[in-house]
Amino acid sequence: MPGRFAGFVLLAIFVAIAALVFVGLYLTIQTAHQYWALFAIGLVALLFAVVSYFSQALSREPLYEKALAYGFAAFGFGILFLSTLLFPFLYAGLLSTTVEVELLILLLVLVAVPVAGAMMGSRHRASDVSRAEARATWRSSTPPSALDYPAAQTPASKDPPTPPRGS
Repeated sequence: MPGRFAGFVLLAIFVAIAALVFVGLYLTIQTAHQYWALFAIGLVALLFAVVSYFSQALSREPLYEKALAYGFAAFGFGILFLSTLLFPFLYAGLLSTTVEVELLILLLVLVAVPVAGAMMGSRHRASDVSRAEARATWRSSTPPSALDYPAAQTPASKDPPTPPRGS
């Protein structure tokens, strides 16, 4: 139980630091519109998602790291899609149509990578469950004796073997 509590505390600390970074980005990137600040926040959220994803390798039970990775990825992609789709309608002339279409294509390609990774990961976890069940069944079974194998058996006939000729 102490490990779970420590993981939760680290999760809360990391989320608080990320929130401070996001607020700092929003306050330091001062332009006529908030577009570039939100775009930077989306990119940094995706960077945090990648760091959280790779930090799963350092944990025995990566529940919190996985939650951070999915949360930051959803937040980052949400901010990037909203800022790319919504703000050009609110602030006309901020992005040209060509740049907006290119950004949307890039974002769709970037979304395909984590979606494919999540699908492969769920398939991998499902195979881990079936392997764990098979392993538990094997461990609970009694091991066969070395004398039960066909090579250890005596011939079926009761007559002793005949000696070779010439002996």
